[in-house]
Amino acid sequence: MTRRATVATIAVLVVAVVLVVVVAAVGRGGTGGSAATGATGHPPLISSSTTATRSLVVLPMGDLSDPSNTFWELFVRPAGATGWKLATPPGIADNGGLAVGGSPAGPLVAAFLPSADLTFSVLARSTDGAASWNPDSVPGVVADAPDAVTTDGGGAVHAVLSRPRPSVVTEQDDDSVWTPVAGRTVSGCTISSYTAVATDPSGVVVGAQCTDSARVGLLVSDGAGGWSPAGPVVPGWVAGTTQVLRLEAGTDAVTALAEGTSSTGSSLVAAWATGTPGDRFSASPRLAVPPGWSVLASSTGGGNGQAVAVLLGTGSGSGSGGGTARRVVSVAGPGAGWTTLAAPPNGTSAVAALGSEVDAFVPAGSRLGVWSLTSGSSAWQRAAGLTVPIQYGSSS
Repeated sequence: MTRRATVATIAVLVVAVVLVVVVAAVGRGGTGGSAATGATGHPPLISSSTTATRSLVVLPMGDLSDPSNTFWELFVRPAGATGWKLATPPGIADNGGLAVGGSPAGPLVAAFLPSADLTFSVLARSTDGAASWNPDSVPGVVADAPDAVTTDGGGAVHAVLSRPRPSVVTEQDDDSVWTPVAGRTVSGCTISSYTAVATDPSGVVVGAQCTDSARVGLLVSDGAGGWSPAGPVVPGWVAGTTQVLRLEAGTDAVTALAEGTSSTGSSLVAAWATGTPGDRFSASPRLAVPPGWSVLASSTGGGNGQAVAVLLGTGSGSGSGGGTARRVVSVAGPGAGWTTLAAPPNGTSAVAALGSEVDAFVPAGSRLGVWSLTSGSSAWQRAAGLTVPIQYGSSS
């Protein structure tokens, strides 16, 4: 079996399970569709996360002008290691995108999004830090968002679905039985879609896109079949569309990145779980996104474990390479402000924050250049070059 089989044996094994699973979808009505609609569009799939045990980065490679020859790849860097290694689950077509998540020190789960040759979503699980993967099914199409799947410390998998209709579902102990998580409208957030899921000791935390709102769409179950708002109302945000772009559980906190868009423009905030009653998350200062710019990629978990880094650029973003201008901004954690880092290398498509270091990833066909910026430095240094065995034409 080749690594780039269009519909691989793994996918064939799980499709029968998918066809017989019946699950009650939750959330607002509708006919399904994309993971996020409206002014803010899809959360960019290009992303990275760092925990106490490992760092992950997901980005597209190959011929990015040709969807059938664009391949999404996962790279892993274990804690204490000095370099990145390829860890994409083998044997499944990944032209449509890849979302990877997991608890800070627990198992990982990867979701393959539909493409021309894969008309449903397939999951793969790893309990050994992405060294090996086992197939799993999911009762629908996973949302086009970087944190659409995750696991908790007990091995349960949580997934955000865009079809058959927007919903959040949970599978316990790899038993192929998926149950819906609570979901209805919530005060201060008219939910148009779900965009992210994470877990903390109190349970499942969900990110959403809200309309007519100035609240970050972070939701927790109210224990009675609905949601309670956990996200802060952002001072200065005019009621419009807010969207959670990232939601990651770290060792000590849950970190989120959200974007608010209205007639006055677009801005970003990071948010962190505080553990206080009422609004459980506190927000960073707002960061205005310049007109004509957008979020191309994001990173969580750097610095002391609560840092957020964002790659801004001109162009259309995920999977396209965007335009030519690039800027990396970061916020260290609660109480800190946004800072702008040294201009990243030309062609940077992803960034990863690892402690006091930030890495930039520059793909070119099957080659990936890695550049590093250490704390206090004003210049990026080339750190490594990797070659990925891409089989062009395997998805045609």
